[in-house]
Amino acid sequence: MFGSHISKDLKIGKHGFIARDATICSNVEFGKYAMVGPCLHIVGSDHLYQKLKTPVIFSGRPKQAKTTIEDDVWIASRVTILAGVRIGNCAILASGSIITKDVPDFSIVAGNPARVIGYRFDEEYRDEHLEAISKFNPEWRYAERR
Repeated sequence: MFGSHISKDLKIGKHGFIARDATICSNVEFGKYAMVGPCLHIVGSDHLYQKLKTPVIFSGRPKQAKTTIEDDVWIASRVTILAGVRIGNCAILASGSIITKDVPDFSIVAGNPARVIGYRFDEEYRDEHLEAISKFNPEWRYAERR
């Protein structure tokens, strides 16, 4: 991942993809089939700035809150996610969004701060989709294309 700065403790599920120029802090976990466009930033309020008589650069950092990106999430380009949030299953984060709080399952979010602008599937199809991706085997799809 050219130009990326990714914490060594990153966990990413099967068939996950992170494009170039990502900055990902510690304590981040991606589920299966997560797809990330260029210039993702997962960052936190991680500088101790309250120390009197100490410049911020020398004040240290607390442990990052856990950030969870669930299964089948699409994160478009130039998205910023604040550490400690949960991105729900099958969510879509639009380009340029700033994610400051948890994102519900199947939601499509956009903006600064991001808000729900729609849903990926009607409620009646969500369980069916989750069940299908739990059994999904992409190897057969690659064989079909050859």
